[in-house]
Amino acid sequence: MSVKDAQGQTVAYKLFVRPDSPTAVVLPSGGVGEDEDLLTIGRKFNHMGANAFVIPHSAQYANTQLGPDSLVRIVRAAVELAASSGGKTLFVVASQRLASVALLAATRHFKIKAVVAVSPGEYFQPQGYMTEKLERLRIGTLLLYTPKEESLIGPMVVAVPNSLITHFRELEHIGYRDLIERGKASGRAWLAISLFYKKFLLDQAETNVTPEP
Repeated sequence: MSVKDAQGQTVAYKLFVRPDSPTAVVLPSGGVGEDEDLLTIGRKFNHMGANAFVIPHSAQYANTQLGPDSLVRIVRAAVELAASSGGKTLFVVASQRLASVALLAATRHFKIKAVVAVSPGEYFQPQGYMTEKLERLRIGTLLLYTPKEESLIGPMVVAVPNSLITHFRELEHIGYRDLIERGKASGRAWLAISLFYKKFLLDQAETNVTPEP
């Protein structure tokens, strides 16, 4: 079902399979693209038992003039909208520039419980901005990227505890493409996401255990 704003514009697609399942907040790539591709990603999370709250492409996400603080506020608004629409245990799925923004947002907003970041990078100035800011990242994070990106992405998360970071270095294309198309690269990527999601579920279950008196 679609979620509309006061003007009747669609601001999200709600693909829920179980009321209490964790919810993937799927962000657009930031550039021009098809919302159906984003819905494909959302449905794949449904197949794993997760809900999906898919944010369609819009001008604000594609605005290259916006700095990281403004983009973090936009991502926070998307997460808040997902929460107010019934989403629980929210984790963010994002690609490229918005993957970096999602990582930044996760250092500031407690409602983000995990991040699946596809091809993030040092998209903002000054040089080393992401590396410095991500020193505060303290949630489970899956990084998916091509071998060519490893030399850029590895140093960016060097200060994050190894126990929180999972690397998948086998994408064939930068960005969402391998998550949308069929093939061996897609299968490997979704296996990595599935394993990360299972670990995320276990971690959340441990967090929610109430100690005996």
